[in-house]
Amino acid sequence: MPPTADRYAVTLPGGPGGPHTPPTVLTVHRTELHGPGDLPVFADASGLFRVQIAGDIARPLLGTQCFGHKLLHAVPLP
Repeated sequence: MPPTADRYAVTLPGGPGGPHTPPTVLTVHRTELHGPGDLPVFADASGLFRVQIAGDIARPLLGTQCFGHKLLHAVPLP
């Protein structure tokens, strides 16, 4: 299912401090790039955090630091 919004909130559970570290929520926006499966690439303001989104699942792209998480929760934003 292709993404329907231009912006999403993506939650990264835990972090380098371990599983009990509070989650981080990043806002990502649609870019002009497309990745595997021709799905659009979404990035944070720095451009370093990049994901592809299908439904409510964000998949980090290669080179994106996600503390070992391969699937992240994504919520569409207005």
